[in-house]
Order: sequence, then structure tokens, then C-alpha cells
Amino acid sequence: MDFKDGISRFISDAPPAHYIMKIQSFSFLTKNSIERYESGEFEAGGYKWERSSGKGESFVMMKDGTPYKHLWRIDNFPTKLGSECLVSKPFTAGKYNWVIKLYPNGKDSGVGNYFSLYLALAEPTTLPPSSKIYAYIILRILDQKYGDHYNGKANYWVSASRHEIGYSRYVLISKITQNNAYMVNGTSFVEAEVTILGVVDELS
Repeated sequence: MDFKDGISRFISDAPPAHYIMKIQSFSFLTKNSIERYESGEFEAGGYKWERSSGKGESFVMMKDGTPYKHLWRIDNFPTKLGSECLVSKPFTAGKYNWVIKLYPNGKDSGVGNYFSLYLALAEPTTLPPSSKIYAYIILRILDQKYGDHYNGKANYWVSASRHEIGYSRYVLISKITQNNAYMVNGTSFVEAEVTILGVVDELS
């Protein structure tokens, strides 16, 4: 090691570390509201920039994502309002299996006053830890009389460690239970619309 002018210099015999981030359809990042993307972690020069078992990652953006819709019918809804969590049957969107999860008495900051509504991977452990899904999600409770549906929409990153995305304070409980357009003859409908915008996978 050489020390000169207050600056230390040294030469390492270790080979350089490489980490590749491959982005396909780069121009679609801005189009799909991705202002910033951070690669997976990797190790270089003895410093843990991130731990990665692979050599890099591939980020593929979809040119024209296809929306997938799933309608969940909840019968006898008034009798289920005391449940902690209601879960739909699994459905497929973009080769992944999903479920809708409704917490009638709220979850986290929504407990007691709000319906909490989420979309979740049905089998999160089947998604590799390094993989991520970028998706445009719409969750709605249908207005069965006037078509004035209650919507929540946003872009989300979904992964094995963050497999449940949505709203802890989706809508006030009273807004749904006291409006007979959202609950007709004891039946309510919840719909999820999923558009896969991009997928991150590990390069082998």
C-alpha cells in the first residue's frame, strides 16, 4: 500500500467482481411509472453491496400488458362481517396464482373502522427469492345498482417477501354496510384486475 498526499493507494490481486443488470424494453420504464430501480445486492472488493448467489439479474418490461380480471362473489356477507379474514379462491394472472384477501374488521391501521383489502400471491414460496413482479393492480367493490364502483389502483412490486399488497384503510366499513348498492340480498362482489408490467429474474 502506498500513502501519498494524504491518499492511500493499494493494488489488489483479487479478480474484479462483476454483476450484470440486464434491462429489456428500457423505454417502458418511464411509461410504466418506474422512476427508480435498484438492482439486487452483490459483493465486490470485500464489501457487501448485496448478497447474490447469481451473476446478475434480468429486468423484462412488457410492451403491452394484458389485464386479467377475477370476480369474487361473497354470499351471506352480513354473517361474515365478524370474520378476521376472507380469502377468495386462487386465480391465475400472468402465469402467477393470486388470491384476494378481505379483512372485514380491518388490519393494521385500519382495524375497527375500515375494510382492509389486499391482493396476494397464493403460493409465495414458489417464487424465487431474487424474483420480483411489477404489476398494475385495481381492487374494487362493485356497486350493483348504479355502477359507481369503489376503486383502489396503484403500481406495486410483488415478491416472495412482499407477497400481500393493497390497502389497510381501503374503505370505511359503514360506507359498504350502510349502502345497499354494495350489498344486495346479502351478496357483495369484489373484483381484482391485474396487469403484469415487468418481471425481474436472476441471471444464471
